[in-house]
Amino acid sequence: MLTFIVRRLLWAVLVMFVISAFVFVLFFKTPGVDPARAIAGRNPSPQILAEIRHQFGLDKPFPVQYALMMKDLFISRDLVSYSNQGVKVVPEVFAAAPATLSLVFGAAVIWVVMSIILGIAAALLRGTIVDPLLMILALIGISMPVFWAGEVANLITQSRFHDTFLFSWVPPLGYTSFTQSPVGWFKGLIIPWITLSILYIGLYARVLRANIIETESEDYVRTARAKGLTERRVLLRTHAARLHDHVREPVRPRLRCAGGGWRAADRGGVRHPRRRVPHLPVPDQP
Repeated sequence: MLTFIVRRLLWAVLVMFVISAFVFVLFFKTPGVDPARAIAGRNPSPQILAEIRHQFGLDKPFPVQYALMMKDLFISRDLVSYSNQGVKVVPEVFAAAPATLSLVFGAAVIWVVMSIILGIAAALLRGTIVDPLLMILALIGISMPVFWAGEVANLITQSRFHDTFLFSWVPPLGYTSFTQSPVGWFKGLIIPWITLSILYIGLYARVLRANIIETESEDYVRTARAKGLTERRVLLRTHAARLHDHVREPVRPRLRCAGGGWRAADRGGVRHPRRRVPHLPVPDQP
């Protein structure tokens, strides 16, 4: 077990190194891309470009540039934003982390619970009008861009219907920390949670429905029904058995799928403490 954990950690370090080096090359060494010129603005003089390159270490060899950036990011933690000089990157990331994690964790709980409910309901009610209706709703949720759903949610809850009894409880845009006010924290996040979870509810509900329907054709399920087990016990027993034996392999891609959903939600749900729009990245300081 210890060997497995160490091996996975080493692979994680290697993957992070490769990704960071690739992103660095993409943004700094792609032909036609000049970070110094982008920082300097319009029509900079050669002297200004030379000063900027020297200030940010862009006049040094590529390995040295990468090492300096990693040192500023992880050791000295004084890496300065290239697009907004004077703003340090690490404090901005840590300032936005509580809001981001609050958003993603809450949305994850909602989409896991709702996708299980909808997926099981659609599978058990297959052949009735409820099944296609649920799958249509899931398809609509998958098809809606999160940024569009966020803007619509803000428009409804903050402008058009904010004074009605339905949304009068919604606080103004902004983030309230849990330690400051748990009730305010919950009220300020419930709409962003729902907005961010809509996509994944539809996605995982369809996946779960397909897996349950596939399971019902297995021999051990037919045997359980032949022995007189109720549908509820068949559902519970067969899926418990699949977690132990039959679904050991299928569970892995589903966990990888959920992990991909978590990463996508974390990217799309980055929140700044002063904003409540769930889909926008951390805005640049004025």
